Amino acid sequence: MSTQRGTPLWLALSDRVAEELSQLRAGAPAPSEHELAARFDVNRLTARAALQELERRGQVRRRQGRGTVVARKLEYRVGPDWVPSWTRTVAAAGAEARTVTEDVVTRRARDDERVELGLGEHGRVVQLDRLRLCDGEKAGYQTSVLPAARMPGVRDALRADGSLYEVLAEHYGFAPGRAWIRVEHVTAPDWVARRLDLRGRPSIVLMRGRLDCQRSGVPLELTFAWLRADMFDVVVELGEWKRLPTPVPVRRVEAS
Repeated sequence: MSTQRGTPLWLALSDRVAEELSQLRAGAPAPSEHELAARFDVNRLTARAALQELERRGQVRRRQGRGTVVARKLEYRVGPDWVPSWTRTVAAAGAEARTVTEDVVTRRARDDERVELGLGEHGRVVQLDRLRLCDGEKAGYQTSVLPAARMPGVRDALRADGSLYEVLAEHYGFAPGRAWIRVEHVTAPDWVARRLDLRGRPSIVLMRGRLDCQRSGVPLELTFAWLRADMFDVVVELGEWKRLPTPVPVRRVEAS
């Protein structure tokens, strides 16, 4: 196969294959190293490097027992016009969301939690640890810390697979909204990588924030969410968003 001058063969191959994969449905089998090497008359190391590049881009994903498959990244949108709900956000991106509540415990609040949630010296919180699934695949993990006195009986109100946002809004009558949020890429902690069946300790999206009642301003929830970076593009939207073209670097313009 031909390449542009200065472009490594493995990179050109990954670009070529990426175009073809974009026409396939998510979950469809991706070509193996052997198939790429034979089809494009390259060695196995070049084919392997091309597949590794596609995996880094999130265009293919290795699934245990299923080999390498076509992947699609979902937009996980965050902003004032988006409801802070895992279920609704994933559904809006075109996928099926599910939550499995693994642990619920009531405990004394830490000092930092008391400050953020506006609790007294002996304030108590309910901690929820939940596994997030997207189209049946492990996609994230979230810990929520709630002020126990403001939502009595939340353990019983929240089904094992239920939406916490819906419970806060419908059962307790709050109007949950984001007070603040911080989104960053970090190296996955070992326990998160193992819980999500990830190989090694890859980059993962960490979202930390707080939800308040939009009517009263009362703090409702501290959230600590880990999302798989190979499955989601977290998009933060503030203000009126417009489709503006991406500027071309000045040096490229001058060289043309």
